[in-house]
Parts: sequence; C-alpha cells; structure tokens
Amino acid sequence: ETVAAEWAAANHCFPEPVVERLAGPPGDLGVTRLTWQAPGRPAVELYRVEGGGHTWPGGAPYLPERIIGPVAKYLDATGLILQAFAAALIA
Repeated sequence: ETVAAEWAAANHCFPEPVVERLAGPPGDLGVTRLTWQAPGRPAVELYRVEGGGHTWPGGAPYLPERIIGPVAKYLDATGLILQAFAAALIA
C-alpha cells in the first residue's frame, strides 16, 4: 500500500484513495480495491486480497492449498494487468 501511495503521489493524485470492497461469490476470498486518482491524471489501483496465499488471483493453483494457501478465484489478475497496459497505450 505504501508503494502504491508513492506511485499515486508521483502521478499527482489525491493522497487518500477511494476504498471499495468488491463483491465476489460466497466462500471466495475478500478483495478490496484502493484507487488513487485526480482529474486528468492516470489513476493508481491496488487490489488487496484478504487471506490469500502465494498464488495468482484467478489462476490455477500450482500446488495444494495446504502448501500455498487459498486463491482468490473470481479476481482475474491477468485481465486487470492487460486492461491497464491497453489503457496506457491508448492514452
């Protein structure tokens, strides 16, 4: 969160993020999105997975959960990264 806030400051965003709890299916891990923004400036987003393990959100587990921890199944980390790169290319 500290690094995201530093990126936001470098982008001249407002210092306080907008905090949203993302609704997922029952039984999945909780996800909170923090967004730092300002008019005419690129936003900085941080997705915080509560209780997640050493996993890739939305990806297939590469080892049993007892070893790597739980996966946030409904959050598509790959899709979010691709959307961010696409938005940067358009801007």
